[in-house]
Amino acid sequence: MENDDYILTGNRIDIDELLEMKKTIGSLLNAGAAVHIFEGDREVSVEFFG
Repeated sequence: MENDDYILTGNRIDIDELLEMKKTIGSLLNAGAAVHIFEGDREVSVEFFG
C-alpha cells in the first residue's frame, strides 16, 4: 500500500472476526507482504495472531 492506510480492521472481541483476520494475515505473510498490526496507536506483534 502506498499511502499507509489500514486495509483491515476488526473487533478483538469477535472470535469469528479474529479467526478471519488471522487467516488473512497468514495469507499476506505467505505472499511475502510486510504486515503491521496495531491496537489503537500501538503496534503489536504479529505473533499475537499465532
